[in-house]
Amino acid sequence: MNPAFRSAIFQLPLCEGTLEHKTDFVKGGKRKGLLEIQRLFVMLQCADRKACSTQDLTKTFGWHAGEGQQQQDIQELNRILFEAIEEALKGTLYESLIEEMFFGVAHQFITCSECGNASKVTEKFLDIPLFVDGIKGVHDSLEKYFRPDAIEGYFCQQCQKPTTVHKGPLLHRLPPVLTFNLTRIKYDMRTWDRIKINDRFEYPLELDLSQYLEPSQEAQAQKSDPDLVNYELKAIIIHRGGPYGGHYHAYIKDDLQEGNWNLTLPEKFAESPSEVIAEKKPSESVASVSASASEDSKPPGETKAAEEEEQVDWSKLSKKERKKRAQQQKKKNSA
Repeated sequence: MNPAFRSAIFQLPLCEGTLEHKTDFVKGGKRKGLLEIQRLFVMLQCADRKACSTQDLTKTFGWHAGEGQQQQDIQELNRILFEAIEEALKGTLYESLIEEMFFGVAHQFITCSECGNASKVTEKFLDIPLFVDGIKGVHDSLEKYFRPDAIEGYFCQQCQKPTTVHKGPLLHRLPPVLTFNLTRIKYDMRTWDRIKINDRFEYPLELDLSQYLEPSQEAQAQKSDPDLVNYELKAIIIHRGGPYGGHYHAYIKDDLQEGNWNLTLPEKFAESPSEVIAEKKPSESVASVSASASEDSKPPGETKAAEEEEQVDWSKLSKKERKKRAQQQKKKNSA
């Protein structure tokens, strides 16, 4: 979460003196989630520990032991969390915080190719989906996403006859914090099974989205302030595993510059698009699957990834990393 969001959470009168002494502002349970977010931010900032539990926070929006053992989609988690925060902030000075900071506005335009008549539908968005399959990186995927589709046989009210129209989105208002969702999961229409696309996907450290603004005066006015249309990469969430399970890893830019943001690129990438096809087990749900499945029950793609993970050049690892991997291997052998 960015500094502006953390500042708003810290300013809420959720506790008095210590985090354990809740104020009347929290009574009723509606705002308990805000208190847990505030507690989590305090622990992350002040506690001297390797990790902080989020269990108390996830309990506030309905997740208990069962959900904690299931593979959850990070995009869905983001929506659930923001909905819970929005509900809790109602009646406060920050009730529009989530919408103003994370939501953008786009228009879906439908334009007749014969008369030029255009209609539009307004849509709010929390993230922009980016296609990965066979696409080099963010720039190419954005170009594909905003490229209008030609639809034949659409009845034009102006022409009063079926014509060819072009339908596509353009941005009306950009949010201060923009999220991209990489669509690495697709369905095989022959087998009705899920496939994870593991292609290399490039992303820039800075991105200008001004070319995707609609031509309206209000939208174009954002170009006068570079901070409204230019974005700096702040975090990456990576899913490691197959289409039915795995783990998420987050790489977050340290504004205090205590860490190293210049990641070393892997020596080898797939030269051509590759797919990992997972065999669907009868006991598995399409929506989710236990992340604690045994090695034997993992889809082929995940088993292959696990085998590749073990083939590591230890000479290139730091002393700390070698020690960590050795401990992990010892636990595997004892299990």
